[in-house]
Amino acid sequence: MRGKAPLPTTVEDCAELFWLHGGDVAGTFAFARRLGIKTCVSTQGPLSIPPLVQERLRAAGKNPADPAVVQEVYEECS
Repeated sequence: MRGKAPLPTTVEDCAELFWLHGGDVAGTFAFARRLGIKTCVSTQGPLSIPPLVQERLRAAGKNPADPAVVQEVYEECS
């Protein structure tokens, strides 16, 4: 994740950081599984829509503050 801190500045860097973090998390869970540790994932804070995604929603004619739109975004991510 070097070069991406404190925050990535391009869409490409955001995507790369996302995938790098996913690899770290996958490795962590695999290691725990090998040790016989049960794990789970939860949301530790409020869910929000990043500014770039809000811009894309507005460009598509959707209101990012609309609860139905927020639900749609998070359903597509799961």
